[in-house]
Amino acid sequence: MKTEAAILHECKGDFSIEEVEVGELKPDEILVEMVGTGVCHTDELFRSGTYPFPTPCVLGHEGAGRVVRTGSAAGEFEEGDSVVLSVMYCGKCVRCLQGQHYLCHNIYEANFGGRGDGTSVLSQGGNCVHAHFDGQSSFSRHAVSNVKNTIKVRNDAPLHQLGPLGCGFRTGLGAVINTFNAGIGQSIVIYGIGAVGMSALLAAVAVGCHPIVVVDTNQSRRELALELGADVALDGALEDITQQVNEYTKDGADYALDTTGIPAVIRNALESTNTGGFLGILGGSPMGTELVIDANHLLFGGRRIQGINMGDAIGSVFIPQMVDMFMEGKLPLDRIITEYPFDAINQAFTDTKTGKCVKAILRF
Repeated sequence: MKTEAAILHECKGDFSIEEVEVGELKPDEILVEMVGTGVCHTDELFRSGTYPFPTPCVLGHEGAGRVVRTGSAAGEFEEGDSVVLSVMYCGKCVRCLQGQHYLCHNIYEANFGGRGDGTSVLSQGGNCVHAHFDGQSSFSRHAVSNVKNTIKVRNDAPLHQLGPLGCGFRTGLGAVINTFNAGIGQSIVIYGIGAVGMSALLAAVAVGCHPIVVVDTNQSRRELALELGADVALDGALEDITQQVNEYTKDGADYALDTTGIPAVIRNALESTNTGGFLGILGGSPMGTELVIDANHLLFGGRRIQGINMGDAIGSVFIPQMVDMFMEGKLPLDRIITEYPFDAINQAFTDTKTGKCVKAILRF
């Protein structure tokens, strides 16, 4: 069958909406008609060439849609099911076998190594169009996912808004709910309130954290954060930012979250924690990025640092739970979403990069 996809022909280039051919499904694959898909910072890292991916290709990894057709080994999935697509994993390594799919030993190959056999389901004029990006390549009207990364959700939810639960929202929400296991009256500071940071803020509000401090250089985002429940919103450009955070949180926060991946900001986040504090790092940094920290501040304060992958969340369990909370009004994720038509993908990327929108969603 044929469909339309946003093809990236070269790194740092624009996307071009073009017709592509979708090949036959493997037994464990699922054809999904996209309803909406998020634009994530990870897409930009690959589009820009910061991380490698062959071209021409179709990116996109926060897709949501409805099942059109399944392979012979697709199990419980049926035509018409509402699904959110998340990240792939090998299912065979020790972490996968222990249920920690988000720590898959082979996660890079599973998500960015194609179909696993050197083929791609997408082609154009007989030539390969590289796909299966994060197991989906959802910048397309139809995406081919795998049973491992396809998650069934309730049919009454607004499907076009749910795609980011497969990555960005899952990461921010999971960091607070799963990794930190934060609760009532515990303080938290969030450095960087893009889509991931803002979803972490919503989780912190939902579980009763106090005070909640956010730090960002974007004034409009700080104002939105206050509307969504932050107690304090500080300008990240301030020279005494850690001092101000520590004053508001009474000698430092119980939890600090960095979503920026910037070494200097990560250090500020660590120095914004109290004794026994916990710093979670989940912002993507260029390969080889190094951190400089005060070893004694870490040691004698009994502080912890942890990298957080996909919110330490088991997608098939966590994502339906978050959909339920969203439908109950406990997670107003729609407040941080800006919708764009699919053919406005380049504008969506520009607005995301400049901070004009928090989370862009392409709607089909």
